[in-house]
Amino acid sequence: MFCPKCSTPMDDNGKCPNCGYSGSGKKKIELQDILTQKNIEYLAAVAGVLPLSLIVIYGVFGLFWSIPIIGLIFKILVVLFTIVIILAEVCACAGIGYLIFKNDNLRSPSGYLAAGTALVSLVSVIITAAASGANAVSVIMSLLTLIAAADMVSRVILLRLGLESDVNLSRDYGVYGAFIKEMISQSKQQAAEQKQIAAQAQAENQMYGSYFDGNGIELLGYMIITSLINAITFTIATPWTLCMIISWRKSHTVINGRRLTFTGTGGQMFLLWLKWFFLTLITLGIYSFFAYVDYMKWEAKHTFFDDEHPVKGAVNPNGLFDGNTAEYVGYSIIMVLVSMITLGIAFPWVYTMFMKWYMGHYVVTGYRMSFDGKGLQFLGTCIICVLLSLITFGIYTPWAVIRLNKWTYSHTHVAAPVNNQPIYQ
Repeated sequence: MFCPKCSTPMDDNGKCPNCGYSGSGKKKIELQDILTQKNIEYLAAVAGVLPLSLIVIYGVFGLFWSIPIIGLIFKILVVLFTIVIILAEVCACAGIGYLIFKNDNLRSPSGYLAAGTALVSLVSVIITAAASGANAVSVIMSLLTLIAAADMVSRVILLRLGLESDVNLSRDYGVYGAFIKEMISQSKQQAAEQKQIAAQAQAENQMYGSYFDGNGIELLGYMIITSLINAITFTIATPWTLCMIISWRKSHTVINGRRLTFTGTGGQMFLLWLKWFFLTLITLGIYSFFAYVDYMKWEAKHTFFDDEHPVKGAVNPNGLFDGNTAEYVGYSIIMVLVSMITLGIAFPWVYTMFMKWYMGHYVVTGYRMSFDGKGLQFLGTCIICVLLSLITFGIYTPWAVIRLNKWTYSHTHVAAPVNNQPIYQ
């Protein structure tokens, strides 16, 4: 059998004695594969940066040394970093010395500059390690090696001219400017591409995603108008004002690319509202739990997708809320107790727990909803809402409600169809 790479006959173990190819297609990495002239030159080029790096490590990690246990861990890490850097400097000195010995082209000012930089770098890191940190001598030496390293990195790594190339400061340092400009240009190009991707994602989200697009000014206006109407009518108009708010909220809610609409009217709710009001009053508030679930069942019966073009007052035969009062009472008690015990800190988690239950029992035109929000995701929104509401003495409340709705409905989706209807996308 012959080697597929170099056509040399392979031995009994299926390995090529010429190029090292084996039957598995993997070549064994040997020391000479690592200690190439290119790799040694790369190491020699960056060797001058290591002394300053070690000083920075001592300075940053030293801030934690006085802390029990943690300080000991950081000291051990510094020792390990120091050992690695010293070994790297030793290898750089040995490697560049070997290259100068073997290569006549490196017996030049640029080759001797590389050797001198590696040697000074080694001495500098030893001084820093011995002093357990920076001192005047090590700082001066590290700055000098950094200047030399900047030139060598330019020639060896960026320009790929090799260590034997002549030192040309205007060319060598000028390449950094060109490199930075290229990086800025690439960053701008990537930013433009990301902006385009984001715009496309937003368009797809508007087509198939879930979101809420109401705003605080609108909600504030509705709050003022409905409050005035309820005050003037001594709350008799509450069913009509409540339907106004629900209709506004539904019209700004999109689930899986389909906007919702609400067909309920105040006249349809009026008798139910009288029942909820008086029974809650008679039972000293206990019936309010039953009233909420009863209200949700009524709301779901009057919720459609807007593309179904329902008429005002229409009842959706495939809309329902099948949660029960016992479950709602249990979730309500848990939410109140946990929020009180944790001084409100756990509210984002109990809220998301409640929304999973709530959305899981809500069906719109035969499509059951789902909620995938997490408490930790909601925490930031809660903090912003609470702080801004406190700072503005409650004026920010409508905008806080908008933030709540935007986050909530962005995590609301169609979970599964009822009666084997296909999920809309």
